[in-house]
Amino acid sequence: MNSAKKLHVIPAVSRVLWVGLFACLFPVSPIHAFQQQQVENDLPWDLGTTYVFRYQEQGAIIGSEEFTIQLRGKVEDGFDVNSTVKLADDEAKYEFKTRLLTTQNGHPVNYSRKAKIDEKLLNIQNDFQNDMVTVHASGMVRLDQEIKIPKSVFCFDSNLMASWALLTSFWELEPSSKFEIQTFHNSALKINPVQVEVSKEKRFKWNDQVIEGVVCHLDPLNNNLYFDKTGRLLRVQQGKLVMELINTASP
Repeated sequence: MNSAKKLHVIPAVSRVLWVGLFACLFPVSPIHAFQQQQVENDLPWDLGTTYVFRYQEQGAIIGSEEFTIQLRGKVEDGFDVNSTVKLADDEAKYEFKTRLLTTQNGHPVNYSRKAKIDEKLLNIQNDFQNDMVTVHASGMVRLDQEIKIPKSVFCFDSNLMASWALLTSFWELEPSSKFEIQTFHNSALKINPVQVEVSKEKRFKWNDQVIEGVVCHLDPLNNNLYFDKTGRLLRVQQGKLVMELINTASP
């Protein structure tokens, strides 16, 4: 059985655009157990509706992500998430087409991504079963590997707000609470214990509105996630990089 290794083929879009890469292994510290909501067909997202996150760096728009969440059968079968990200900086243009299939609790079943960096292509497919993920990569690099993962793991990737939109839908955002989740970074092939600290109830501005909700700080990712009272993710902020949900299906 091979240990996890990082794919050294996708450069950072910029010093922050790769959303921190979230790729290092961090020690687990015991915080009270993560509590999941009971699964109902009432996520804080409308199934089949196209949502858009706008990517901004230092106030300048650098791209966008369109995504949908649908059932992959019946609600007890789980969810089918599709995302298209288009970004650009001074070095290159980037496009990511990603599909994530999950259980009804948001745990991964299959992950596939086609990444295009200018004219260079990379395909990644990760299949999750029990406590293993089978990795297949082709294009800029070829890799076949199996990695042991924790139980009840969630997955995410750089430049993929759709994964956070779904997995945070199962969080109980009790003000002033803390919990921990296990995550797998699909491109870096790293297991990341993530500690979540929920703020007190607060107000913040979003799309020229004043929103009542909470802000979650993720350690060691050093990200802040903003939620309204329904549990819908409205904004992810990492330093000077901000990904914000907008009201229309066009960025």
